[in-house]
Amino acid sequence: MRLLVDKNFLSLFIGRLTTNAGDSIYYITTTWLAAEITKDSFYVGLTSAVILIPKALQFLWGPLVDRLNIKPVLILTQLIQAVLILIIPILYYMNLLTIYNLVPIVFLAAIVAELGYPVQLKALPAIVPKNQLLQGNSLLAIANQTADIILNAVSGILLAILGIVTLYLVDSIIFTLAALLFSLIKFKKSSIATEKAEKLNLKSYVLEMKLGLKVVFNSMIWIFLIANVFINFCLGIMYAILP
Repeated sequence: MRLLVDKNFLSLFIGRLTTNAGDSIYYITTTWLAAEITKDSFYVGLTSAVILIPKALQFLWGPLVDRLNIKPVLILTQLIQAVLILIIPILYYMNLLTIYNLVPIVFLAAIVAELGYPVQLKALPAIVPKNQLLQGNSLLAIANQTADIILNAVSGILLAILGIVTLYLVDSIIFTLAALLFSLIKFKKSSIATEKAEKLNLKSYVLEMKLGLKVVFNSMIWIFLIANVFINFCLGIMYAILP
């Protein structure tokens, strides 16, 4: 595939794979850690929920993402996750780690992660020609969906080999590596100049959200959304009981 020899797209593609690996590791590791700390299925389910809830709220980032400078956000989202994940083993070694500080940390990490993904999609048309956008979207979809299945399995294997605390340290390094990969992307000045210059206020935010929802519900997209909601609900139950 021609896109995979393009340095900018390759950095975005491998960066997406890397950040997906980081997300998979802390998701599997955190639900397992919640089970180890509490021995309570309620807190395992709660931990799983606070990681998955930001995915359901990702659409709220839309108007904000339109106004963000792509490259700094790509890098900062990874570095913030690296720092947040690093806090967990630090608290563990200080004997301060509890379910009550674990849940807020992973919730914040999940929110930051969900900001990163739409920005990655926004970066695609800024570095890929229009006639290759379909191919680029397909490759990123593979990195996001198919890779998740493999990475979740690999995360379980690494958990068994390295242990919970060491795996969090590895995860922090993985997010730092993703930030480095995104830093290698070179955007054209013209693509940066197309960022929306107007300030975002509550009125414009609500208006843009209404327009977006109108587009969704006046098309066939909402049918796919219902199916996805049902599938993800089932997957959420499965993930919660895995530990």
